[in-house]
Parts: sequence; C-alpha cells; structure tokens
Amino acid sequence: METQKNASVRLYNIDTNEGICEFQLTEEFPDSDSIIMGRLYRDASEWKFEVMVTAFNGGLQACLNSYA
Repeated sequence: METQKNASVRLYNIDTNEGICEFQLTEEFPDSDSIIMGRLYRDASEWKFEVMVTAFNGGLQACLNSYA
C-alpha cells in the first residue's frame, strides 16, 4: 500500500483570498487507506476548525460506518 505524504488542509476566505488556517499531517498511517483530518463547524456566529486525525482501513465505507 502506498503511503501518502504531506497531506494538508487549508482554509481561505474567498472574498479576500486570505488564509484562515492550515494543518499539515505529519504522522504516517501505513495500514490505513482513509483518514479524517478534522472537522469544520459553526459555533454561534463563528466558524471553527478542529484537528481530529482518525485513520481507517476499509476505504470510504469504513469511515462512513463510524458515523452510523
């Protein structure tokens, strides 16, 4: 299985093209084939990003099953 490197999440303000936040994955998951790197959510009037690295083996379905 091929290991992905340098996966990252970048959020931008589309009106100003200003970077809001960035997270770069530094861990390796050689036995996993899908990863949730974080969640974007709204808290009152403010958008927030929470890093929550969770790795899965079993493709997208394994990831989706965690929400069932």
